[in-house]
Amino acid sequence: MRKLKVYRQGDVIVRELDEVFDPPVNKINQLVIKSETGKPHVVHAELLYELKFRDNAYVIESANSDIVLEHPEHGVMRIPRGKYLLTTVREATDNSFSVRPRRALD
Repeated sequence: MRKLKVYRQGDVIVRELDEVFDPPVNKINQLVIKSETGKPHVVHAELLYELKFRDNAYVIESANSDIVLEHPEHGVMRIPRGKYLLTTVREATDNSFSVRPRRALD
């Protein structure tokens, strides 16, 4: 069994997918995710899909070139071509599970 790669840039997590991932999705042309500080994470990939069943979750795919993540403070990150699930990190505002989580600070 092959170990799947995980990448992180601030509050953005990118996890490699090892199987066919065919959820209900919306194809999108551009992906810009604003961090808690308001600065954008910009994703460059051949294919970008937004998951319909989950907020802030995307499938990104590139067969011919690396996937590129850009951020003004974190710089440029190159991720090897492939298929990935991109999500954002969440943090709880207190120790209670009843509290709705908020986005983690970048």
